[in-house]
Amino acid sequence: MKKWKFGILVLMFALFSTGCDGTITREIRHAGFSLSNDSFSCDSLAMDDGDSSNPVWYIDSSIAITEDGDIYELSLSQEYSNHSNCKKADFSGQVSAILDNKIIRAKDNQLYYLASSSNTTPYSLVSATDSSYEIYSLLFQDLAVRKIVTVDQGTGVYYALKTDGNIYKLVISRQDTQSNYQLVSSEVVYSEDTYGTILDFNFSNQSPSTTYIRTKNKIYRMRKTNAEECEEYADVECKYSLKEDDVLAKYQDKILGYNGSFLITTYGKQFNVNG
Repeated sequence: MKKWKFGILVLMFALFSTGCDGTITREIRHAGFSLSNDSFSCDSLAMDDGDSSNPVWYIDSSIAITEDGDIYELSLSQEYSNHSNCKKADFSGQVSAILDNKIIRAKDNQLYYLASSSNTTPYSLVSATDSSYEIYSLLFQDLAVRKIVTVDQGTGVYYALKTDGNIYKLVISRQDTQSNYQLVSSEVVYSEDTYGTILDFNFSNQSPSTTYIRTKNKIYRMRKTNAEECEEYADVECKYSLKEDDVLAKYQDKILGYNGSFLITTYGKQFNVNG
């Protein structure tokens, strides 16, 4: 009888947990996300009980970087041979800062390529012969810099999150092709006073909907302020403003990773941003 009662309790707990996750999934969908057909399994980043075991600080479709600076490679639609959607990267260092999704500064203060290209391999040292080496070195010079996003490379505008919890607009320039690049201005554009201590962000002029600010307790997303008019009329320009997302704030502890384009939960569901 005791075993029978215990079995009922286990079944009820399982049903309750599933129902809870189902509610979260439904509310995230209503917040402007579509549910992917692919699930996500990664015991190294999320425990079976749904709690994050190694908090993810940065994520894109191919890698995740934890708060400790460890890199995990991701395969969102197909498992690796370890029967997981993640595996530890073959990189002995730990990340302290990142530029876009291509260059990292490790805790040894060396710069490394994050992705491969025609003449680079992942996790190899950035060569001094790289045409952008001087720019990379200048942007990463401040050890308080944690994340940098290119806003306009042509005019030398970058946004940088620093460890003080503020996002700065950095402008770099040079007088001529024979001169060295210099940091000509630095000013706060998104402040800790307004949003709280900022832990992560993204900024995109080309796709404003992928712009976001994430703090410990809140997520702000760039939303259309005139959606009804600009989506109906071709001659009405869409306008955007950062708005707190109550749903994502409510389920912060269930969000394993978020980058403005997609979201992964600790209970294994993947979502893509609509629009």
